Amino acid sequence: MANTPFHHPYRIDAQTFRHAHGLTGLTSFVPSTHLPDSVRFLAINPAIFTHAYLLLGEQSQRFGNDLTLYLTTVRAFFERADAVGGIAIPTTGDQDFRRRVSEDLGVALAAYFMVQMFGLTWESISQIPQNANLSKKRPDFQGYTTANARLLFEAKGTTQMANVEKALSKAIGQVKGYPESASAKVAIVSYLNADVRFFPSTSFVVDPPALPDEVKPDAETSRFLHFEKVLQYAGLPVTAKKYVTALSHKLREQHRAEQGELLSVKRVERLEKQQTELKDQFAGEFSRTPRPGIRAAETAFVGQLVEDNTNRLTIFFGVAMPVLEAGIEFKEPERKLETRVTEVDGVITSTLSDGTILRISRQK
Repeated sequence: MANTPFHHPYRIDAQTFRHAHGLTGLTSFVPSTHLPDSVRFLAINPAIFTHAYLLLGEQSQRFGNDLTLYLTTVRAFFERADAVGGIAIPTTGDQDFRRRVSEDLGVALAAYFMVQMFGLTWESISQIPQNANLSKKRPDFQGYTTANARLLFEAKGTTQMANVEKALSKAIGQVKGYPESASAKVAIVSYLNADVRFFPSTSFVVDPPALPDEVKPDAETSRFLHFEKVLQYAGLPVTAKKYVTALSHKLREQHRAEQGELLSVKRVERLEKQQTELKDQFAGEFSRTPRPGIRAAETAFVGQLVEDNTNRLTIFFGVAMPVLEAGIEFKEPERKLETRVTEVDGVITSTLSDGTILRISRQK
């Protein structure tokens, strides 16, 4: 098994290029002499991509029945030669699976683009909470750079080339009409190839003109929201739901305090009770099921161990214990991990700056 990068094409509009002008990330996108200048190829690391794909996906089956099919969409793990459009939908998947996997692949390809082009940090990428007072339609995700610049992006995936234009139009409407502040608002639609004989998998990137700013969110809130994904990735779905409930109350009270409203004793007690219940839920769910663990980067990780017998792979999804313990109290860990990939004796390990890890090895 080799972690050979594959080159995925992004068709990028002029407005996005203008926003990216001067950014070092732009140099990662390489033009082709045979295609228009708007088409740029990005070398994608399969381990990091698969890590993000499983971390940010929405479908619960990705850790269970669909895992084998999810892994086989990333062709570089199973084909030695690099391929243009290294993403392909397995022909063994039914129509319902194709819908599910195309949605999650669209998210991963969009997030990978935003990280590479604009420098978003993985731990800051989160789904935008629904707010009917702002807009009935909203983009999917937000993220922040290390310089605290906020970017919004809508991510869609489809296996039907004929649906790309319709999906792109809908995505543009969602980002263009949303009145929150951002350095850029980007719509990214990915066509996912279900037959390698035809048009290769390609992503289309558009940055439509934005409306005036009205709301000022922050990077800390985005990190809080991202932690729900971290809990799900660690195999703690019930705690994740409890966490979102506690977070919503915490943010509501925080907003009231910023407006000058005094926090009553009763509301303080309610917040403390929710925090205690969240810790108890975390401890209970964590202890009920044996949690496999590994050590990497001088850190203990716990999570889920899956045997993919079809592809003869052992996959570990995990989260650093200090990250879990700090996040459940709405704090940042004392030591932040670096995003990196290692390959030792055929074992591929990907860690992201949010404290999550993906380790893939061949079964013996």
